[in-house]
Amino acid sequence: MTQTTLVSIVESTLHPNYSDLYQKNGLTETKVNITGTTKYGSKLYIFINDDQMAKVQKIVNSTTFSEEILLNFGAKQDDIIGKNIISVVAWDPDMKKDSAVIETIVD
Repeated sequence: MTQTTLVSIVESTLHPNYSDLYQKNGLTETKVNITGTTKYGSKLYIFINDDQMAKVQKIVNSTTFSEEILLNFGAKQDDIIGKNIISVVAWDPDMKKDSAVIETIVD
């Protein structure tokens, strides 16, 4: 049995500069870009923290993707304030699934 990699993170800008800061509902947030590769026609989902709703949900009509998402300064994961966990999940047209996880702390 061979394992196929369907999603890989090529680059993520996890050190945002302060010009990327936003205010939303009284919480400070910052945006990051997630760039990666996947199989053509894959369904791509990007989740952040414990949110069950994907921040990104789309079909990738190429072999690369680049998505901008917002991180939350007030997030608390693993008892660490500011820690954000980003899960990138891809399902290819043959229904094979792969995922990658990125963790970052926004301070």
